[in-house]
Amino acid sequence: MPNAQMLVLDAVDAVKASTAHDNDDQTTVLQIQEWIDRSYTRTRRWVSTFMPEYYSAEFLPPPLVGAQGGATIAKPDDYERLIRIERQYPSGNNSWYPLVMRSVLSQKAGIPVDVSGQYRITYIKCPVDGYQYLDVPEGCEDIILEEVAARVRNRHDEDPSFSQGVVAQLKREAMADLRMRYGSHGRSCLQLTHGWDPQISFYEQGTNFVIF
Repeated sequence: MPNAQMLVLDAVDAVKASTAHDNDDQTTVLQIQEWIDRSYTRTRRWVSTFMPEYYSAEFLPPPLVGAQGGATIAKPDDYERLIRIERQYPSGNNSWYPLVMRSVLSQKAGIPVDVSGQYRITYIKCPVDGYQYLDVPEGCEDIILEEVAARVRNRHDEDPSFSQGVVAQLKREAMADLRMRYGSHGRSCLQLTHGWDPQISFYEQGTNFVIF
């Protein structure tokens, strides 16, 4: 699907024009930009729930060497949400198998587990600081504009329900279009698995993944 790549400054102008508040200062440009930023982040997350590959990236951390269970891998700086973690098997081969996610309570306490090897992390990126464009699938920029327009209308004691209704309709249309083009993509390996077995697994802890 084509990418919208709408300038943030153009989005501000579009919101002010659509709400007929082009020339007043009751809502400032900085306030509108802040609302755009929040709506942009929410819209990216919404798209990534059923189309995670749109904002995905792969990360190969340094291999774990001589590592035992409890070793950590630092998350990438632009990490927002995990799609999957894989381990190369056998070492040096181009075969990868996904790790399951387990509760911290399912650690293999007292049992030495060798977790050495190369790992591959596929994750969803967060927006970069200082972005100038709204990086969303074409049509989804209107979701952002109407969400912010509702905030502007509300600030001016106007009825925001029209914009809110448009947002709901745009989301239905965008979801149907994206799924028709790309299908529905599940988040494999991220269903929390309880219990113990010999398979190497992981959990998230702060800025790290813990392998055990």
